[in-house]
Amino acid sequence: MDIQKRNWLQFSGADDDFGYWSEKFEAYMHTKKLREKLIGDVECSNDVEKYSIWAELVQCLDKRSVLMLKADCKGDGAAAWKVLRAHFSSTETPRVMNLLERFTSLSLKSGEEMVDYLIRAEELSTSLDQAGEKVSNSLLVSVVLKGLPKSYDNFKTVHDFSKDKSDFADVKKALKNFADTQSSRKDESGSSSNVAFVSDSTYRGGRRPQPFGRGRGTTGASFNGTCHRCKMTGHMKAD
Repeated sequence: MDIQKRNWLQFSGADDDFGYWSEKFEAYMHTKKLREKLIGDVECSNDVEKYSIWAELVQCLDKRSVLMLKADCKGDGAAAWKVLRAHFSSTETPRVMNLLERFTSLSLKSGEEMVDYLIRAEELSTSLDQAGEKVSNSLLVSVVLKGLPKSYDNFKTVHDFSKDKSDFADVKKALKNFADTQSSRKDESGSSSNVAFVSDSTYRGGRRPQPFGRGRGTTGASFNGTCHRCKMTGHMKAD
């Protein structure tokens, strides 16, 4: 395995990362024609195949995971994979309670992209599913909406009064569009403010030129003639 591929497949050791990482690793092993033997659908025919899977696996694991597997599974990649999945899919109460707490207290962080927020929600939902706590579509939608700041109140109101409650895929798409729209409006507002600021500051310390056209003449043109009433140059008294 080359260094670039190893970095791409490196497992952090965190509980939340296992579901996503295991999908990548199984896909990689499929390219090696070893996936079926990795997951146990097909038994390894000899020790060489077992060690080949083990060799691929340990190159991608964190130190703690390797040490956990080394005592009982060294050299048997299929057995090690089974133990690893069982460990990270554990339904132990402390881990489940931790996942539930993080899931129910989910909120969009300041400066966080909507895409990243939705990914966090889905990853926690997947981890709970794997731990035996099924998260329904309606609960996932409710938790995601609850975690949004006040700037999304209009979106939440429209959703609450909608006759047809959308599934999470639809809500996710709508939230991304709403977030993009808000971002565009902020950009436009910022640009307008900057233009106004520059325009005002340009004339700071001096008199702002007034458009000619309050009396006779052409709007926007400078006037160098003489006023017919006061006989002063530079302006024209209205009749």
